Amino acid sequence: MAEQTDEEIIKEVGLEASSDTNEDELLEELTADDDLEEQNNNQDNIPENDDSSNDKENEDNKQEPSEVQKKQSKIQKILIAVVAFLLFILTIGTILYFLGFFD
Repeated sequence: MAEQTDEEIIKEVGLEASSDTNEDELLEELTADDDLEEQNNNQDNIPENDDSSNDKENEDNKQEPSEVQKKQSKIQKILIAVVAFLLFILTIGTILYFLGFFD
């Protein structure tokens, strides 16, 4: 691949600043580009109206049992809180020990 000069690359990409364009025109171009991107994104998110595939998906969803997370019992919550508190105290004590607080 032959090396291109900066001017050739700028012309190829179209980044050369022309004196006949003003800020309003550039702003309109950017706004138009944003609108096109939003329209394309909206079109991608629209589901197709294929009733046969939707029916199959609905049947699959009905057949699969929904997994419900078990609630933690009160005793388990209390034990977790006690263990967390003890680990916190142990961590603080270890830090204070290495800092020489107890000497």
